[in-house]
Amino acid sequence: MSEMLQRIKEPFIVQPLEPTEFARFPGMRIRGVDPDNPPELVKPIFDRSCERYGRVISPNLVMGHRPEILLAASGLGRAIDGSNVIDPRLKVMASLRAAQVIGCPF
Repeated sequence: MSEMLQRIKEPFIVQPLEPTEFARFPGMRIRGVDPDNPPELVKPIFDRSCERYGRVISPNLVMGHRPEILLAASGLGRAIDGSNVIDPRLKVMASLRAAQVIGCPF
């Protein structure tokens, strides 16, 4: 059985952050995977995150617990970025405004 299928069948245990970790990961309530030792399936996504944002962003760290979800979300993001239906400048403006509304730090 592949590692991904095995992980799907395993129960997912949420490990909340310790109070001292909130300063390091503001807004996060679930401990993400170690960005220096990610599952092999998500390493390319973590590398792209570092290239684009200068670090692995918090949502990717958390979704790294479930590589199949991170891979699907990444595919959706690439499809949206690659779409030519909306002017690229409008996509950037909408993305920035959405980030402002939710208080996104990146």
